[in-house]
Amino acid sequence: MATSTSTVLRFQRKVALLIGNQNYCRSEDQLRHTINDVDDISIALRNMKFHVKTEHDLYNSEMICAFSDFSNIIIDGDLILFYFSGHGYLQTIAAQQSLQKHEIPSKLIIDFQPFTSENGLLTLSMKLCRYKLAAHYADRLNDNKVIDDRLKNIIQKVTGQQLSNMENDHFFITMGEDSLTGLRLSHMIRNDLGVSIPFNLLFQPNMTLQRLADFIKNPSQIIDSSESIVPRLLKDAELELNITVGQCRNITNSPTMVFLTGATGYVGAFLLARMLKVYPTDCKFVCLVRCKPLMDPIDRIRQNMLFLQIWNEDFRKRIVALRGDLAENHFGLDNQAYEDLAKKTNIIFHCGAIVNFILPYNLLYNANVCGTREVIRLACHSPLCIPIQYISTMSVLSGRMTGEISIDNILSDNLKTGYAQSKWVAEKLIMNATRMGLLVVIYRLGSIGAHTETGACNLHDRNTLLISTIMKIGYYPATLVNMTLKELPVDYAVQDIISFDRIQSNDDKRIYHVTNENNGISFQKIIETIRNIGIQIESISYDEWRNKLLSVSKQNNQLESISEFLLHYNTFIQRSTKTLEQHFQPTLSSFDNDYILKWLTFILKGVGVDTGI
Repeated sequence: MATSTSTVLRFQRKVALLIGNQNYCRSEDQLRHTINDVDDISIALRNMKFHVKTEHDLYNSEMICAFSDFSNIIIDGDLILFYFSGHGYLQTIAAQQSLQKHEIPSKLIIDFQPFTSENGLLTLSMKLCRYKLAAHYADRLNDNKVIDDRLKNIIQKVTGQQLSNMENDHFFITMGEDSLTGLRLSHMIRNDLGVSIPFNLLFQPNMTLQRLADFIKNPSQIIDSSESIVPRLLKDAELELNITVGQCRNITNSPTMVFLTGATGYVGAFLLARMLKVYPTDCKFVCLVRCKPLMDPIDRIRQNMLFLQIWNEDFRKRIVALRGDLAENHFGLDNQAYEDLAKKTNIIFHCGAIVNFILPYNLLYNANVCGTREVIRLACHSPLCIPIQYISTMSVLSGRMTGEISIDNILSDNLKTGYAQSKWVAEKLIMNATRMGLLVVIYRLGSIGAHTETGACNLHDRNTLLISTIMKIGYYPATLVNMTLKELPVDYAVQDIISFDRIQSNDDKRIYHVTNENNGISFQKIIETIRNIGIQIESISYDEWRNKLLSVSKQNNQLESISEFLLHYNTFIQRSTKTLEQHFQPTLSSFDNDYILKWLTFILKGVGVDTGI
């Protein structure tokens, strides 16, 4: 800072240089806001009578030149403010000067109060009075330490990870079921520290305590990923497929080899069981399975089907479990295995995806988008292309487009979850392939319910989580009694997906909505059945139920994560997925008490409670 020689600093001018760092912001998604950041600060400083010079999107070398040019216009007595968005600049300077780690500032505090001998911040010889400075800024520095300590305790409690070093300690929130931990962490940070942290930041693999603490101390750095996701969705929807579509293979009712993705999921397992039942006994089913190196992939399929009560040991003879990953090139298979798969497969059922309504798009991109592209490439790898049966979701229909069928006319703007966004992009890739001549049938699934004979259900489904939570805490919100669950039993869904008639058809309409719009389960019936099996539940207002759920969940980590999911996504808003033109509507008898009883029994046993019924 250039100063006059008087004891009290008297500023002739207030000047500022504001810079946005292009290098740093290109590598850090959460800081791609330098233009807005710099412009907002520029306006504020001009209101404070600053002379402001702004530079946008500079690389590190350009930043150094800009600072050098700025220094030439500084005169004695100026108050100088230098602001840069992105700490990559400091790291560059530190590397050039060979600075040690402790010599690099971790924080820059700009204070408009001058350092003078009168206020004790300078000695009479105009040197820094260090102990007075430490006392002067103690409260501010202590506040930061309090935030650091509270944040550290929250993360350790939620993730179970022991952390020590603020700057270098990374914490990880894993995908899948554990992603509910992200909701719990976000909720605790919001309640305790008053800042809402977007999920895309929490799930970053390189997130450290220090980075998260910096976001909490300076919330202006936080950008909601939903504000900028649409351009990426549009770009990803035009990903290069790099395929040549030749003649399609002849479809027969007697395939000899089927390639299935998603066999370790809920719908995928029932698809596999149904095909094993109705397809010829000499037909083999090659199932792509992602599993740990020491685990036999067939064991993952077996464990899943055992849990869903559909496993038969004879299945081993016809299932070829192939270790691989949708997100990898050629599914991670060696060349020979990939060539054999492309040559021998008669039809592909692509059901595999990460079904998660919490994770942001960027964490679902590899499996759901790139995985679909890999399936398309496999289908077109040989001169004779393999037809695809693609399992999509009604979630790709945004709220304003409920009557639309073609994905080309469905906008991505109103897709609220990363899952819906990833499936929308995947469908766009599928449609691009069909325009090139590939034969694909798309099934958009709505809410899929329990099996009509066994009650086997997806324990991680939102409706199942709601029912199991009600039975655990003994209360339900009164608003539920007038609502109806429009679920389609899984056995009805897979029965009609497996149809060669549709893929052989010359009908241009190859998109089917697999939903149940005619019948449903009333919550009143569910409540009555719960009471009939001996579980006491009481009706209270939604606000009371919400408070009760939050109170009980504090003593139960698993329930706390579930409660965050239910409350965050407002389960009690009734959504209709009915379309103006329903291509597929199964004939479904009314849900009776026997169906509900089977469903509830499976839920109770699945969560570790056996009522003896």
